[in-house]
Amino acid sequence: MTILGIGNRILIEYIKRLIIRKPSCLLSLSECNIRGSESKKRSFTLLELIVTVVILSSGILFIYKGFLSSLDVSYYVKHYLYAQLWTEEKLYDIDEEFRTYKAAFLPQASGSFNEGNKSFSWQAAYSLIGSTEKMSLYDVTLVVSWKEGRRNINLVRSKYIYYTRD
Repeated sequence: MTILGIGNRILIEYIKRLIIRKPSCLLSLSECNIRGSESKKRSFTLLELIVTVVILSSGILFIYKGFLSSLDVSYYVKHYLYAQLWTEEKLYDIDEEFRTYKAAFLPQASGSFNEGNKSFSWQAAYSLIGSTEKMSLYDVTLVVSWKEGRRNINLVRSKYIYYTRD
C-alpha cells in the first residue's frame, strides 16, 4: 500500500470519528487507534544487534587505522624537514670552516644531534676534486640518518666547496 493510500485511509477514519463525535479522537489520532494492526512496534532481534555492532566497530577500526597512518606520515614529514634544515645549516658551517681555515684541517666528520625525543646521526665525507696553486675544489657529502618506526631513513646532500688561497 502506498503512503498516499495510508494517508487517505487515516483521513477517512478521522472524518468518521468526527461524525460520530468521539471527543477523545478530536485531539489525537493515536488515541483512536485508527491504524489498527499496522501500528504494532517491532523490536530489534539479537542477530540484528550483533550485525550492527560488527559493522559499526569495523568502521571505527578503519577510521582509527587511517588516523594512525596519517599521524605516522606527519611525524615522518616533520622529522624529514627538520633533518633537511639541519643538513643545509651544517653544509653552510662546513663551507665557512673551509674558507676560514683554508682546509688546514678537515671539519668534524661525524656526530649526532637530537630534536625533541628523536635522535639523528650524521656523517660527512670530503674528497678533493681538484687543486691549483690559487684554488681548491672539494666535494662534501653529508648523510643524516634516523629511525622512523621500523624504517631507517637516510637524507643525503652534496655540495661543492672551493676556496682560494691568498
